[in-house]
Amino acid sequence: MHDTILSEFKDYLNMRNLSQRTVEEYPIAIEYFLNYLREYYVDDVRMITSKHIRYFHEHLTERVYRGKLITSSTQRQYLGKIKAFFKFMYKTGKITTDPAAHIDLPKRAKGLPRNILDVDEMRTLLEQPDLSTSMGIRDRAILELFYSSGIRSSELISLELKNINMSNREMFILGKGNKEALVPFGREAHRALDNYLIFARSKLLGSPSGGGGRLSQKRKDDEDDKEYLFVSKNGHRITKANVGTILKKYIKQAGIDKKCTPHGIRHSCATHLLKFGADIRHIQQLLRHASLDTTQIYTRVNIDDLKEAQSKFHPREIQSRETV
Repeated sequence: MHDTILSEFKDYLNMRNLSQRTVEEYPIAIEYFLNYLREYYVDDVRMITSKHIRYFHEHLTERVYRGKLITSSTQRQYLGKIKAFFKFMYKTGKITTDPAAHIDLPKRAKGLPRNILDVDEMRTLLEQPDLSTSMGIRDRAILELFYSSGIRSSELISLELKNINMSNREMFILGKGNKEALVPFGREAHRALDNYLIFARSKLLGSPSGGGGRLSQKRKDDEDDKEYLFVSKNGHRITKANVGTILKKYIKQAGIDKKCTPHGIRHSCATHLLKFGADIRHIQQLLRHASLDTTQIYTRVNIDDLKEAQSKFHPREIQSRETV
């Protein structure tokens, strides 16, 4: 019976245009689940209850693979496949109730942010733009604003002149979920922005190609009544692709062997603030994280710094060095 159901499930997955690898993985996971339940003398898939699925989840939390407990991510994948299987069973009328409908998946484990720049790398990056050119002055302002405030690239490209309060060093942001916020920026970012507004922006707008280039009607309508802060060499609003290209160029120019994205600068901003003593709740407010749990990922980044401090300053470590 199981073989027939799994074959039908596979056909159902194929109709959803999933990759062949995915189609093959699902029945394997379900077969493993059903074999486990045979230990509880459950041979009929129609007799499976939510209790059996929870037993299986407990089994997964204790399962060792290659000498290590399997991760919450792997547990999530197994349970996700089981939920999909019972959804199929219910939709095709093979069962009258879905035992997995109210089974919660394990939360996604938050990994450490990748490719964070250290303080020296960040300083080197900021020094790369050529300040003798309008484009270089603009790029320096972009990098400084990213690093100072931790804003997202989507937020940066949407900034209008009216959103910037230079005297208070604040900017009005419309962030994720259309949430409004006032975000501060530092003195160096202020200086770079001031240079850009005085010496570069008007030149980019008034250059021979300023306002040129082919735009979609949607872009034209969007730019007709808005004065965007950062503009391209053609005098139009810069795009996320432009920002990515700018950062990639200067990362390479600085000789930094990391694939740092604009979001990586956001991570670097948070990590450096924490390293130099900022309260984690202030960082949460700056990055506009809804939950402190999201911000606390940065505390894990600094474990090497913590180990070094422990080695240098803990009384027992000092005593250990003195007795060697």
